[in-house]
Amino acid sequence: MLLLLALRYKVPSEVVRRVRLFLRIHAAKSGSSDPKLASKLYGELLRILARRGLLREETQTPLEFAAAVNVPQLAPAVEEFTRLYVQARFGGAPCDTTRLGQLLGQVRAGLRPRANASN
Repeated sequence: MLLLLALRYKVPSEVVRRVRLFLRIHAAKSGSSDPKLASKLYGELLRILARRGLLREETQTPLEFAAAVNVPQLAPAVEEFTRLYVQARFGGAPCDTTRLGQLLGQVRAGLRPRANASN
């Protein structure tokens, strides 16, 4: 029964996707310019936020979207992530995969419900 539920909610594919992304982040050389990896990581950020109802409009630039995220525990991480992404993707700056991975972790943690919230 658990296997059927896992397959229904695409748990295996989610695990595989996360493992691949983790490996790409940790295999990338820090300081290397990799706009494709920066784009992949930004796509992951958008996917995480979209699952919580924070959707980027087609007409928004990445920086406009980051400025529109008004969740206090997420906004600083999203803004820094987006700034690093824009610099790596469009400015030719090195893609700091370590920092981008840390920021993704902060965003995930900021979206988790708190155990002792409003009791």
